[in-house]
Amino acid sequence: WQGSLYLFAKVMESALSADMINEITIVGGILILSSGLSILGIKKYKTLNLLPSLIIPPVVIFVMKAFGLGA
Repeated sequence: WQGSLYLFAKVMESALSADMINEITIVGGILILSSGLSILGIKKYKTLNLLPSLIIPPVVIFVMKAFGLGA
């Protein structure tokens, strides 16, 4: 498993920019926060329902680059 993850990361290395990694990290942090709040019983979130949100940053970055928006 670990080797296959490494190979997948090496293949995707050229496709991921620093901006995209930062945006995905932000979304991942929010998902971890919602999981923690659910585990502690503070607020119940269905974290698995939020996993599709990881698709949004690559789409937004692609659209911004395609139309020349942003830096």
